Amino acid sequence: MKLIDQFIGRQIRKPSGLPGRLLGHLMANEHMALVDWMLEPLEISVSDRVLDVGCGGGMTLRKLQNLVPEGFVAGLDYAPAMVAQARGRNKSAIAAGKMDVVQGDVAALPFDSASFDIVVGVETLYFWPDPLAGLMEIRRVLKPGGRVAQVMDISKPSAEAAVPENVAERMGFRVYAGEELAALLTEAGFVETRFTAIPERAKGWLCAYGTAPALS
Repeated sequence: MKLIDQFIGRQIRKPSGLPGRLLGHLMANEHMALVDWMLEPLEISVSDRVLDVGCGGGMTLRKLQNLVPEGFVAGLDYAPAMVAQARGRNKSAIAAGKMDVVQGDVAALPFDSASFDIVVGVETLYFWPDPLAGLMEIRRVLKPGGRVAQVMDISKPSAEAAVPENVAERMGFRVYAGEELAALLTEAGFVETRFTAIPERAKGWLCAYGTAPALS
C-alpha cells in the first residue's frame, strides 16, 4: 500500500508516461466545477492577463481564455507531459498569440515582475516543496492590486477521516485548513487575504484569495 500511495502521489505531482497522460485528461475534466467556484469571485476583466500555475492538461486555460478574449493567458506546469497536453488542447489560442504554456517551477517563475493581473492555481499548492517561496514568486509577477486564488478539493478538517495524515505524507502532499492558507498568503506579502470553503463537497472544497499590495 505504501508503494502504491507513493506512485499515485508522484503521478499527481508530476504526471509522466501513459499513466500520467491518462491522469492529465481525467483531472482536466474532473475539476471544472471546482474551477468555476474559484473563478466566480474574481470578476475577471476581458482584457486581463492571467497565469495558471500548475495548469495540468489545460482545461482551465481554455476556460480562462474564453473569459479574457482581449487579454492573454499563460500556463505553467512542472511536468513536461502536462505542458504537451495543455499545448495540444489549446493550440488554436497559442497560434493566435492569445496563450502560451511553458514548463517550469513555481519557485522560479519564468515571467517578468508585475506582468499579470490574476494568478490562479488548481489542486497544486499542497504539492509544493516550499509553498511560501511559490506564493512570494506569484506576488512578484502580479501587478500591484493583482489577485491570487488557490483552490483544492481536499482540506481540513473534512479530510482527516478520508485522507489520514500518514497517507497524505506518503503521497507527498500536505492537507491545509483555510486559516493556514490565508496565513501563508499573508506571510508571502499579500493583503486582503481570505478563504471560503464548502466542507461537504468532495473532501472539503477550499479556496484562498489574496491581493498584491499597491505601490506605496
